[in-house]
Amino acid sequence: MRRFFRFLLIGYALLQIWAFYLMLSYPVLGIYLQENSDGWTISSYNPRMLSVDKIREGDKVLEVDGVPTGEYDSVIRWRTIDQADSILLERDGEKIRVDFRDEPRLTFDDNFNFAISLAGFSIGFTILQKLSHSRSAQILALVFLNIGLEFMNLSSSNRGDAIGKYMVGIGLILLPVLFMHFLIVFLKEKGDLPLSRRYLYALYGAVALVGLVQTAFFIEPWANYVHRYTSQLLPILFIVGILLVLIKLVMIQIRHYNRKSYVTTFLKFIWGSMLISFSPFVLLSMLPIALFERPWIDTFYTSLNMLLFPLSFTYLLATKKLYDIDMVVRRVLFVLSIALIPSAALTAVIGVLLPEAAVSRLLLVFVLILITLSFMLYSLEYFTVKLERFMFPRKYALSQTLKKIAGNLGSISSFREMEDLVLVDIVRTLEVYGAAIVLRSPDSVEVISSGTIDPDELKRLDPKIQRDQDRSGYTCLEIQSNEEYESFLILTRKRSETQIGREETQWLSLIVSYLSVSLENVHLIRKLIGKLEHLAAKLPDENDAGDIAWFRKLMFELQEEERVRIATDLHDTTMQDLFFLKRKLTSVIANNALVPSAAHSLEAIADYIDIINMNLRQTCFELNPHLLAELGLISTVRKLMDLEQGRCDFELRFETAGRVEMFDRLDLDMQRHLFRIVQELLNNAKKHSKASRVLFLLSGEANGGVQLIYEDDGVGFASDRDRELEIGSGTGLDQIKGRVLAMNGRYELETSEGNGVRFTVKLPEARRKTA
Repeated sequence: MRRFFRFLLIGYALLQIWAFYLMLSYPVLGIYLQENSDGWTISSYNPRMLSVDKIREGDKVLEVDGVPTGEYDSVIRWRTIDQADSILLERDGEKIRVDFRDEPRLTFDDNFNFAISLAGFSIGFTILQKLSHSRSAQILALVFLNIGLEFMNLSSSNRGDAIGKYMVGIGLILLPVLFMHFLIVFLKEKGDLPLSRRYLYALYGAVALVGLVQTAFFIEPWANYVHRYTSQLLPILFIVGILLVLIKLVMIQIRHYNRKSYVTTFLKFIWGSMLISFSPFVLLSMLPIALFERPWIDTFYTSLNMLLFPLSFTYLLATKKLYDIDMVVRRVLFVLSIALIPSAALTAVIGVLLPEAAVSRLLLVFVLILITLSFMLYSLEYFTVKLERFMFPRKYALSQTLKKIAGNLGSISSFREMEDLVLVDIVRTLEVYGAAIVLRSPDSVEVISSGTIDPDELKRLDPKIQRDQDRSGYTCLEIQSNEEYESFLILTRKRSETQIGREETQWLSLIVSYLSVSLENVHLIRKLIGKLEHLAAKLPDENDAGDIAWFRKLMFELQEEERVRIATDLHDTTMQDLFFLKRKLTSVIANNALVPSAAHSLEAIADYIDIINMNLRQTCFELNPHLLAELGLISTVRKLMDLEQGRCDFELRFETAGRVEMFDRLDLDMQRHLFRIVQELLNNAKKHSKASRVLFLLSGEANGGVQLIYEDDGVGFASDRDRELEIGSGTGLDQIKGRVLAMNGRYELETSEGNGVRFTVKLPEARRKTA
C-alpha cells in the first residue's frame, strides 16, 4: 500500500508541474465553435474568462495562430479554441485579428482550484501520516487525493489539455466508487458489519473501461467523437454511482431498522453527511447537464459542497466522535426556513434593480444568499456562547457562579458548610448586602448567613408571610417544605437599591432547586447519623456494639476534625482581628487628646476586648486541647478545671490516685476520649445538676487499668428512665457511652432522684502510646 501511495504522490507532483506550466503559458479562452457549410463560427464563449470585447457569437474564425481553423489541434479534438495566441475573425466581410497574448494567465478560478487541490493533498497526506493503521482512513485519504486531482486538472482541462480532461473524467466517476469502498470498510471497522466487496470489482472495472475509452482523447481523429458522448455520459455515470451508494445504505438501514445500536447512529451520520454534501452537486449541476446539457448552477460552486462528506468522516476518524445528526438536520432545516423569506426578498430587490439579470443568475444569487444567511444563523449559537463573556457579561457571571455552586453542593455534608460554599457566592454575584438559609423544624430554627444580615431577626421572621420585599426588606424564597422541616433562602436588598431582575430571578430559581436536593441530603445524613449513634449507645451487649465500631470511630474522628477546624478559624481570624482592633484603639488613645470620659470609655472597650479574647482562647482550648500531646491528660484536665473554677456555681474538685503515670502511657486517642468525657460531664453538671460539690477522680490501678469517677450531690434523676443528658456538644449520655465502648471500657451509673450522680468509667487494660 505504501508503494502505491508513493507512486500516486509522484504522479500527483508531475501532474501539478504540468498544470503549472499550462497555467503560466496560456490563458483560459473558453471559445466554443461549430462547423457550418461556410466554415467555423463561434457558438459561445465565456465573457468571465476573456477581457477582450472584440469577440461575438456568430463570428467566422478563419485562422488560429496562422493555422486554418479546421486544422488546429484543439478545434479537431474539442471544437474549442485553446492555447492560442491570436485568431483571425471575419464579420460582415471585415477581417479582425484578436490577440490573446495580453490576457491574464492566472484567473480567480485557477487560484481557487489550486487552493482546493492543495487542501485535498494536505488533508490526504495528513490522514496517511496520522491514521495509517486504519484501512478506512487510507481509502479516505484516496478520496481527498482524488478531489485534489480533480480540481488541479480543471485548470488544465479548461485550457484544452487532453491529460487534464482525461483525469477530470476519470476522477468524476471514480469518486462515488471510492466513497462506496470507504463506507464498506468503515462500517466493517466501526460497526463490525461484514459487507460484500465483490461488486466493488465490477465498479472499479467500469471505471477502468471508461478510462480505456477516454484514451481516445489522445488520438485526434477519435477525440472529438469520444469527448462529445462522454461529456453527456460522465454525469450520468456519476449519478448512477451515487445512487448505488444510496441503495447500499438503504439495504443496510432496512437490515438494522429496528435495532437501537451503534450501527444505526453511524447510518444516520452517513445519510446526513451524504445528503448535505452531494445534493447540491447532483441536483443543481450533474442532473441538469445530463438532461439539458448545461448546469443550472456552475459546477465550480456546487462541487465545493462535496468536501463536507469526507471532512466529516475525517473528524470522526481523528476524534472518534459522532455528530448528533438528527439534531444537526433539524437545526439546518430550521435555519433554512428562517432564512428563506429574507433570501427571497433580497433576491427580488436585486431582480428589480438589475432587470437584465438572467433567471439562472438570480437563482444562483438566491442560493448563495440562502446559504450565507443559514450559515450565519447556524453559527450564531456558537459565537454567542464563545463571546458570551463580552456580549452578555451579567449572564456569563451568573452561569459561572451557578456552575461553581452546583459543583460545591455535591461535596456538602453539613448545614454549616453552605455559608462558604453557597451563600458567599450568592452575595457576591447578586451584589446584595447579605443572604441566609433558614431551616425551621417544629422545635428549633437554624440560620446560616453571609454578609450584613441579622440572624436573630430571621429567626423571628415568618418567611411565608413576609414575601413582599417592600414591607419586610427581604426577598424570601421557599426551598423545601415538609412535615419534618421547612427551609428558605432569604436575601437583603441589593447594594444598588435596585430590584432583582428577571434573569437573576430565574437564576435564583435554579439555585433553589439545587439547594432543595442538597438540604434534603444533609437532613437525611443527620437522621442517619442520629439513628446510628442512638443504636450504638443503646446496644446492651458490648460485643454487639463492637460490630459498628467502625462507624463510632469515624464519627468521633469527624467531630475532632470539625472542632480543630473551628478552633483554627477562631484563632486565625477572630482573635487576630480583635488583637488588631485593640492595637488601633490603644493608638487612638495614645495619639489623640481626648476628654477624660471618652478616654475612659475607650480604655474600657479595650479591656473588654481582652476579656473577649481570653474567652475565645478558652473556647479554642476546649475545642482543640492541644496540651494533651504536650503535657498529658492529667495536666490538661487540671488546666481545664482551673479555667472552669470561676464559672461554676459549685465547688469543683479534681483529684488523682494510684498509679497516675498510667494516664501518660495512654495513646492520644484514649486521652482525647477521656478528656471529652470530662468536658461533657462538667458541662452537664453546670446545666442540670444543681449541685454544691462536684468531684472528678482519675486513678491508675496496679493491673494496668485506669478509671474515671464523677460524683455530685445534686438533684440526680431516676436511673431507669431513658433520658439523654444534654451535654455541651449537644450529644448527651449516648455520646459518653459511645466513647467508653470505643475504648473497650465499661461504665456504671448510680443515681436516684435527690441523691446526686455517680458515674464511673473503667478501662481494664490501657492501650499504650505507640512510637
